[in-house]
Amino acid sequence: MNIKTKNQSADNTGTIKYKSYLFPVLFAFLLLGLQACNYEEIPDDLIVSPALSASFSVQGGQLWQGCSIGFSVDSLSANGSYFWEFGDNQTSTEESPEHSYNNPGTYTVSLTVSDGMDQKTETQSLLIYQTNKFENIRNLGSNDEGYHEVLITQEGDYLVVGTTRSIGAGNADIYLIKTTSSGALIWEKTLGDSGYEFASDIIAADNGYLVLGYSGGFVDLIKIDQNGNVLWEKNYPNSGDNNGESIIQTSDGGYAIAGRATQNFTYNMALLKVDANGNLQWTKNYGDNGDDIAYSLVETSDGGFILAGYNESAAALVKIDESGNLQWEKTLSQVGTYGAFHSIQPALDGGYIVCGSQSDISGDLFAYVAKVNESGTIIWDKSFGGTYSAFYDVEIASDNGYVFSGKHDDQPAGNSKAYLVKTDANGVLEWEKQFQGINAEARSVTKTTDCGYIAVGNANGACYQIKTDSQGDSN
Repeated sequence: MNIKTKNQSADNTGTIKYKSYLFPVLFAFLLLGLQACNYEEIPDDLIVSPALSASFSVQGGQLWQGCSIGFSVDSLSANGSYFWEFGDNQTSTEESPEHSYNNPGTYTVSLTVSDGMDQKTETQSLLIYQTNKFENIRNLGSNDEGYHEVLITQEGDYLVVGTTRSIGAGNADIYLIKTTSSGALIWEKTLGDSGYEFASDIIAADNGYLVLGYSGGFVDLIKIDQNGNVLWEKNYPNSGDNNGESIIQTSDGGYAIAGRATQNFTYNMALLKVDANGNLQWTKNYGDNGDDIAYSLVETSDGGFILAGYNESAAALVKIDESGNLQWEKTLSQVGTYGAFHSIQPALDGGYIVCGSQSDISGDLFAYVAKVNESGTIIWDKSFGGTYSAFYDVEIASDNGYVFSGKHDDQPAGNSKAYLVKTDANGVLEWEKQFQGINAEARSVTKTTDCGYIAVGNANGACYQIKTDSQGDSN
């Protein structure tokens, strides 16, 4: 008779077999021995690497020509190399590259990952959409109207504010228009009574918008809902005739308004501070016996403001503290020349970018750009355009450069063209474009969700809307 222990078994031949769970026990003792040793002494061939993978992800939803698209590897290999082919004869060896396509179409993207012993390749098909491009001239009848400011709504549509003398209650009225991203009309509205109302700016505010301008000698601020219906309206008296030119939301949740006010028969720069509901908190005027106006403003890191405009025909920057007190003023035009700043924006690398116009001693007026530091001192400046040109707005581009809008004219009394200029972050020209409208100018420019630009203004007394791709082309 065969005798069996509890750790043994016998088959019908009488051969003794050990139970299978004995081997895991032995393996566990082996692991304990390895853990007691220095890890560096473990041979490399005992360390198991994860399986090599070439799967990757594409960042973003709908992909547009000219947009920077991010690519990322889903599973990185510690010792791997990467080779991307984007389907347009461009390649990269980075782990997470960015790439843009100049033309719409379908592209096959492939990633090859290699670790020296194995190699994997994966491909994906990408559909790149064409950026919307168009030029629209909307003639309402009077030949004396135009757009002044444009913003992008949450839906990606374009909301534009301007002035009309053709429709509305009479004389001049605020004109609002909302279009799709392809330029199709969604709705239009007029705001005002039988007097004179002009619009100069519009910003998003608390599920609606704030429209800034002029009404009957007062700075006019109107809150509208998403459909352009008036929720409230405020008029701010000051001495004489007053106009609001630019509005920004401030860090305390209220708003600051830059513009002009008449005092002793001259114009002064004006700064108004209001709360979130439009209630006036304080107002201050700045200037002397000349003509002064503030066209634009920014809030500074200390809670104060910088106003940009002109002072007695000189391009001027004025620093104000949080209570409205004047701290410093810089005029940047040379004696005997004319200049004005129409827009100021914080630069991403510190300081501010300002644009406007500047003449030389001969009287030629050029579109002008300056980068200034926190004290208003010029770091660099550039001139563009013809002999009677100007910039009215600046936008920070997606690559941290700048896009400027204005007018280009080679003749003082000639046929100006709407004008867009793209520079890098140091003001070096990358492209410049003129458009089809005659006697035209682009008052405002904004980058769009399809990586192009929307600019608005007027052409021969009519409302003018220009949509370009990332290179400034509209057709």
